[in-house]
Parts: sequence; structure tokens; C-alpha cells
Amino acid sequence: MDIRHCLAGLMCCIAISLPARANVGEGVVAHYWFDQSGQVGTLSCGRTEIDVSGLSDGLHTLYVRIDSDDIPSALSSRCFMKCGRLRPGEKYTSRVMIDNSVVSDDEHCHSDAGDLISFDLDLRYLADGIHRLAIMVSDKYGLIDNREGFFLKVPTADQYADLRPCYMLDGRRIAVPEAMLGDTGTYSVELDMSALPSGLHSLTAYMVSPSGLMTSASTAWFLKVPLGGEGIRQYRYWVNDDMDSARIVELETAASPFSLVDLVDVNEYDIRSRCYGFYLDDGVATVCARNEFHFMGLDGDCNMVSSDCLYDDCRVTRVVEDINHLESNSVTRISGIADNEIRWYRFEGHPGDSIGLTFSSGAMFELYGPSGQTLMKKSGDDVVMYNSAVLCEAGSYYLAVHDLVQSSVVDVDFVHIVGLAGMGDAVSGESLSEGMDPDDCYDVSGRRVDPSKVRNAIVVSGGRKLFVK
Repeated sequence: MDIRHCLAGLMCCIAISLPARANVGEGVVAHYWFDQSGQVGTLSCGRTEIDVSGLSDGLHTLYVRIDSDDIPSALSSRCFMKCGRLRPGEKYTSRVMIDNSVVSDDEHCHSDAGDLISFDLDLRYLADGIHRLAIMVSDKYGLIDNREGFFLKVPTADQYADLRPCYMLDGRRIAVPEAMLGDTGTYSVELDMSALPSGLHSLTAYMVSPSGLMTSASTAWFLKVPLGGEGIRQYRYWVNDDMDSARIVELETAASPFSLVDLVDVNEYDIRSRCYGFYLDDGVATVCARNEFHFMGLDGDCNMVSSDCLYDDCRVTRVVEDINHLESNSVTRISGIADNEIRWYRFEGHPGDSIGLTFSSGAMFELYGPSGQTLMKKSGDDVVMYNSAVLCEAGSYYLAVHDLVQSSVVDVDFVHIVGLAGMGDAVSGESLSEGMDPDDCYDVSGRRVDPSKVRNAIVVSGGRKLFVK
């Protein structure tokens, strides 16, 4: 059952639709009443209208029941409000609200001959966009009606006419001459980019009016090409810090840095302790000069691009002599290292051995394996920390010490544990020392210890001496 109500002045009526049957009216009777009046009316099948002109203004309830073959249906009810018409000449109180703020409150408004109340609202300072409007009208007896809706405020033609273009170059606003409005409705302006450095830049444009109206901004990117074209017009190169021997090459036409492939001559330089190359030549420890090659290119606008790389100069080599033996599990004092001198030490290691190095003061050191690979390289204050490694090859290991930081003397604490049992897998070491109980645990000095309270302990088992972390 569909119940609808319509407000048509004092002659209000309610439209009701009842379901029709094949044999209309046979055994079907519909009754209705309002509120608790007790006055029952009869309805016919199909659409009908009920006159509610006799009801007072305000809230009412309509009740409807359908009786079919003397069997009553469930009672259906619906609430509705009856509102009277505005009467010309009568005084009313009105309130107008926009976005929950009162913009007009008039206690002496009148309706015109067409039963309409007019409102004159000043919306000049209202922001553009969608807003909610609510209006309430009442007389001396109470609320007559209230209505609400939404409206869209848009800029006026005068505000559009005041729009002027603005520009930002690389995020900074720039002053431009007066833009010219073309026949197609677009602005055109000439911008001076002569002082702009070459490379990638952004240009942002938008329009703004004195009243604060502003359009959305649009950004475009462009690339300014250096004078004389893209590429390098001049480049120079030098080795290490020898800027006095830098060689400069002038190019007739600009060239891409990726196409500059050439063989260049470089001078020979002595081996430097801070940067050198190490390798084994038929098992003989050898060092060579390791130099820094510097490259700098300039384009037509004198923009610079630079690059550096290391290379080993095999023309300058020297066999390492005077290699000292590094005593395991002891402290070695090193003194008297001259400038650009490297002091060398050697020890024998096996796979599974664990070694540790600690310096008493700042210095530089490198540790090389039997194949010439670099295992450790430390400098400055990093050397005073405990630096450790696990050996993976059998053979001679080389330690290079140089460039002491603060003093001419440094003590090197070298720990060498023969064999390592890590991650639960024991690795056999040397034979059991005399006097060691096969069921006890000993530290690196042979003292009996509790294995749960010590690290790097010697574990004796089955006549063999093992080591664990």
C-alpha cells in the first residue's frame, strides 16, 4: 500500500493506492481514519484521494486497514504534516541560514499577492563553491514551514574580467611585462631567459584577480641548451693532487661525455702509503702505485662535469722486503714508522682459524690473504675497536701498518685462535696439550674455565683440542 501526501493549500488531499483484484470490489473493503477521532471512512480499490481540508494545521496520523472476506489486514499508518497557506498582508518571522550560520533574521516580513516571501541576501563575501541554505517561516502561532537545499556560488563576470596571468620560474615568482590577450582568448608573453643557466627548468602559470580569485596552476618543464650546443667544449685531466701537470684539451665542436674515448699519457708517481696496490707475483708480496685519475669537462656555458677513478700503475712496483713475524696471542709494539713508510708483518693461518686485531691508537692497516685479496682495511679511530675475521685459506697472511695518527708508537694486540667451532659444528685444531683433562674446558691461556661464562674457549674432547665462540 502506497500512501503519499501533498500540500495544496487549505484544500489539502492525500493520494492512496490500493492493490486491485481480478474481480474489483468483491469481498474487499478498505477503512481509514485520522488520529484518534473515531470517524471511519471507506475507500475503494485503485487510486483515490482523501480530503483533509477539515484537519487543522500540524502533525497528523493516517490509519488504513483492508478487510477481505471479513478477514482484516494488518493496520498501516503514516504520519504527515499539514501546513496552511501564507496569507497576504500577514506578518511572519523568517530566519535564513547558510552553512549553519544565520545570515538573515527578520521578524516583520510580509508575503506578496502570490503567497511568496522574498529574501535579499548579500553573498559577495561568500566563498565560491557548494553551500547549504535553510529557511524557516513562522507566524504568531508557531512554525508554518521550513525548507532547505543546496546552491553553487560561482565567480561573477567582473571577477573573471579582472584575472591577470602570473608566472613562476623554478618555484620563484618573476615579474613579466603586460601579457597580451589574443583573439582566441589566450594570453601570450615573452620571457627573457638569457640569464638562466643551462639545464632543466620549470615554468608555472596561473591567473589571479585583485579580489582574490585564482585559477589552478599549470607547470611545464623545459631544457635550456648551452651556448654552442649540447656537450663538452673543453676538458682537462690530472693525477692525484698534481694540478700543475693538468692537461687541457680544446674541442672544435661540442662532444658528448660518453663519446670521449681516448688514450692519454700520464706521468709516473711514487707509491703512496695511503693508497697503493698489493698483489702476489709468483708468491712474492709486491706493491705498486695506485693513483687517482681526475677528469673535468666544461660546456659552452662553463658548466662543469667531473669524474674520478683509481688505477694501478704497474710501471711503479716494489717487492715487499723486511717482513716481520706477527706473534699470535700477544701484543706487538710498532714504532719509528716514517712518512710514506709501510711496516709489514706476516703469520700463518688455516681454514677455520679466527683472528682479531686491536690497536692502541689511530693508524691505518690492511690485512691481505694468501691469494692477495683484501680481508680488512681500517683507518683512523676504527682501528682501536676489536676487528675480527675468520680465515678461509691456508697460507701466509700479510698485515700492513702505516700512517699513525697521533703518536709514533702503537701497540697491536693480535689474537689468533687456531680452529673455530661455530654454529654448533666443531672444527678440530691442534693436538691436546699435556696436562689437559679430556673432560674439562680451558681458555686460550690454558686456564680451566666455566664454558658458560667465557668466549673463545678451548674445549678438550677425545684427545683433541677444539675451540668455540
